[in-house]
Amino acid sequence: MPATDDETLSTGEVAKLLQVDPVTVWRIPRRELPYSQTPGGARGRGHRRYRRGDVEAYRGQRAAPVPPPSIEDRVVELEAWRDRHQHGHEGN
Repeated sequence: MPATDDETLSTGEVAKLLQVDPVTVWRIPRRELPYSQTPGGARGRGHRRYRRGDVEAYRGQRAAPVPPPSIEDRVVELEAWRDRHQHGHEGN
């Protein structure tokens, strides 16, 4: 069955779509990513449910996640930093 804009998603499902931790989804302000809540729950607040269409719109507004630098890039950066900071300190 194809996904529709009205399909509801859990916080975990939204986290997977956005490639973030579920805690990050909880921190997104409601005005940026609207949600409804199911009745009940441990604290009487229920669980959050997000409309797929809202999640897709939010994802479209956000920049793609920036991958961390590779190990090779970090080594080059650290070696350059070391070279800059060792210059002039030799012989002390």
